[in-house]
Amino acid sequence: TLSAPPELTDEAVKKIGSFKDVADFTEKVRGQIMHEKTLRLAEKRRIEASERLAERAKTLIPSVIIDGELESLFAQFVRDIERAGASLPDYLARIGKSEEDVRRELRPSAEKSAKVQLVLGEIARQEHLAPSEQNIERLTAITLKHSPNVDPASARAHVTMMLTNEATFKFLEEQAASADA
Repeated sequence: TLSAPPELTDEAVKKIGSFKDVADFTEKVRGQIMHEKTLRLAEKRRIEASERLAERAKTLIPSVIIDGELESLFAQFVRDIERAGASLPDYLARIGKSEEDVRRELRPSAEKSAKVQLVLGEIARQEHLAPSEQNIERLTAITLKHSPNVDPASARAHVTMMLTNEATFKFLEEQAASADA
């Protein structure tokens, strides 16, 4: 049977974290919820912007880039399955698909992702948007600390790409905001 949650008292919230009282706890939780909503909205806008970039980009993507993106998506797919406590062969048997079927289904997403990445990279290049070496080093070190089996060069490349994408999206958002003003 489920028991009732404990009463929310000043003493109880002090045990949870560095809160002065229930009012402080409530205010900080409310602030965190608003922050999370803001982040989700920004992420949604970036996804929509990425979709528009991919639709508008009229460029041929080399298959080697698409294949690399496909491998990344497939690896993430496998990690998600394993995180859920299943194995890839068991999961594929359960859904009645082969590994090749899944890769075929992921290919359009890989193509779109590769196209967006090329467009973002070109915008970053033209606008001279590059993360600081200090940020790259700091985040690469954090990545390697949390994932010690990752190749350091791959981790650095991934961190550089993520920071460059972040700077590029911020640039695009600023451009859109100034155009709306």
